Parts: sequence; structure tokens; C-alpha cells
Amino acid sequence: MTISTTTIKNSYSANSSTVTFNYTFKIAADTEIEVIIRASDGTETIKSKGTHYNVAGVGNAGGGSVTFVAQHTPQTNETVVLRRVTPLTQGLDLIENDPMPAENIETAYDKLTAISQELQEQLDRSIKVSKTSTITNPEITSDATQRAGKLLGFDSSGNLDSTIDGTAVQANATAAANSATQAASSATQAANSAAQAQNVAGGGTVRITSNDTTAGVLNDKLAVSGSLTKTTINAGGNEQIRLAVSGGAEVYGFKKSYVPATLNFAVTVVSSGGNKYAINGVTQATLFLKETDTIRFDMSDSSVDGHPLKLSTTSNGSHGGGSTYSTGVTYLLDGVSVTEANYYNTTNFNAATSRVLQVVVASGAPTLYYFCHYHSGMGGTLNTVVPADNFLQVQTTNGGQSNITNTEYAAFDDVLLSAIGFTFSLNASGNLIATI
Repeated sequence: MTISTTTIKNSYSANSSTVTFNYTFKIAADTEIEVIIRASDGTETIKSKGTHYNVAGVGNAGGGSVTFVAQHTPQTNETVVLRRVTPLTQGLDLIENDPMPAENIETAYDKLTAISQELQEQLDRSIKVSKTSTITNPEITSDATQRAGKLLGFDSSGNLDSTIDGTAVQANATAAANSATQAASSATQAANSAAQAQNVAGGGTVRITSNDTTAGVLNDKLAVSGSLTKTTINAGGNEQIRLAVSGGAEVYGFKKSYVPATLNFAVTVVSSGGNKYAINGVTQATLFLKETDTIRFDMSDSSVDGHPLKLSTTSNGSHGGGSTYSTGVTYLLDGVSVTEANYYNTTNFNAATSRVLQVVVASGAPTLYYFCHYHSGMGGTLNTVVPADNFLQVQTTNGGQSNITNTEYAAFDDVLLSAIGFTFSLNASGNLIATI
């Protein structure tokens, strides 16, 4: 065959699920492909055949594929690079007067072409001078002792120099930075001095913008209307202007909290490589439980006969060496609370028309797991989370007739003064939103 393509490398963006990636070039052995994982920070890791991946399609003109083993699946934001690496050897032995099979000679030529392509790919990634450059000495001639602690750069003639003093360069850069800082500081001081001089010359007059053609006293420039009032404080001294809301102002105090909910989950048993629990139709579903919520696992379906569901802080519960989790847990058969032992008694459990495990998720509850009292491998995971606030309590001063005391103020999550009225709400993260 001939080598009609110069492609020696394929690159792919990983997504944490794809495990098979194609290479589009021919390789003569599974050792002639290099697999590199590039992390988002630029770190590159060369993977090992057999440990991290396996190769298929050796000898195919159109290439083949690399398949990662399960525990080494490339993750999102990683880049998978498949690169041909042909050994720099010559394995064709030509003996005088022996046959010279064309296929053997072509294979040798193909290998030489592959090596040339790979060397060219490395050259393409190298720093080079242009074809018309006049550089006379592109080589580094200094020894290791001369190069130690130095920078690589160019001398006054434009030739490579590996003995540039990095300390001196850094010192010059620092000095330049300090000079720039001092210059900026001097400019600021000059601007401040100019502003002070202008204030003295103008008798405390101001302009609102550079386009303002008429100077004036700030008190005259600042106009108020509606419910706002303006007052000059410390006239003739260190004067200040105070803006205040007049009449109808209200102080709003806010307290945010979470109102617990009651959630019902329908439990069934399905056959999926053995019996498994399904929660609301999802086999071995992973649930997220909010602290203080009441969760009801309804096992009234006949498929759950003989499979009483229980909770544990250990995966697979007692089958995994754990014990039953009982904080906030109530067992209900036909609406009546029963003991744990009466609940998982098969006769009692199967005879009940209504079968419910109810749990009030405690604050700070750990990750929980649901499992079958009698059978291993049926359950799943219950992640517990701290809920965002979903309830807002508002207290006002009723038209400004009274004030909120310091004690009342400290008890609120937030306080707001309104002159014309606001609409208040909580966003999905439990944060207060105030809209005029």
C-alpha cells in the first residue's frame, strides 16, 4: 500500500462518558500509538496500554480505535490525544541473490515515511528561525555551569545567548515598576493639588460635568423633589448635605425561614438482574432529601410483598455490615404505628393493605441508604441537603408611627427603609429580592 495521508495524530474533547476514540492512521503494532490525556490546566499524562486502555485495528489502512477501561474514562474538560510513534529502527534484512518481495520493500518504505512524518510533526511544533533569517549562530555553546541560573534570550547581534543574568533583569523590571508607581502617585498628588487650588479660587463652587458651563454651590446644584428633603449641616464649617425621606416612610424588617414539606414516594419492586426497588418508577433511584421535610415511602404495591424497606447509614444496610437508622422514623401498617419488629414481620407486612415508612429528616442528618430487610442489593442512596429558605416574614413600622428597636433590628435577617413602597420576594437561593 501507499501512505496517502500525513495525519499522525487525532485529538478529542472528553465528556466523562465516552470510552472509545478512533485513530485515522495505520499502525503496525499496538505499541506504535501513544495515548496522552491533557488536563484543563495544561498538564499532560501519558497513559499505559493494558492498564488504562486497549487498542484495536492494528494493521488497518484506515486506522482503528482506543478503548479506555472503566475506571480510567477521560473526564469532562480533558483532551484525549492519539499519536503515532514509529520505532526508529530498520528491520528489513536484504540478502544477496535472495528474492526481494515488493511487499517487504514497500513496508520498509512505509515505515521510513511514517518516521519522516512524525519527525516533521515535531519540527512543526518547534521554535525556528525563518528561511531568510540572518542569524549566524543558532546553537547554544555555553556549558551547564555557564547556563546555571541564567535566562535564554538573544544578544545584541540577534544570536542565542543562554547566559543572561535573570537577577539583573528582574531588578530592572522591579525598578521600572516602582518608577511607574511613583509617577502615578505624583500625578495623583498634582491632580489633588490642582483641585484644591481650584476650590480655593472658586470659593467652593462645583461643576457637575465637564460640559457644565456654569459653576455653582453644591447645595444649589442639588435639587430634590417628592418625599425627599435636603438639609445643610454645619453651615460655615465642614459643611455636609443630608438627604432624608419625609413622611410616609416605613421600616421593613425581614425574617427568612424554610417551611418543611411532606413528600410521598411510591415504592415498587422490579426485576433487573435480580429484584430491585424502584422509586416513582426509577430503578434504585438516588434521592435528595431536604432537612426537616417529612418523607413517606409508600410500599402498598403488591410487588413489594416480602420486601420491607428500611434505612441505614451504611450502603446496603445490614447486608453491608450496617445497622438500622431510626432517627425520626415511623413504621405504619394500615395507618397504625408499629414497632420495627412488627413492621418487618413478613406475615404482618404482607397482610397490610397500606405499608408506609415515614421519616422526618433531621437537621444535620447524614447520607442515608434504603435497603430490604431480607434481601441484599435492592436499594439506593438518599442524599440529605440543607434547604434554601422558602418563606418570608415581613414586619413594618406602620407608616412611620414607630421605630424598630435595637433588639428588634438584631432579630431580623435584613432591614429596609422605604418611602414609596416595595415588593418583596425570595429567589431560588433564599435571598431577599426588593423591587420598587
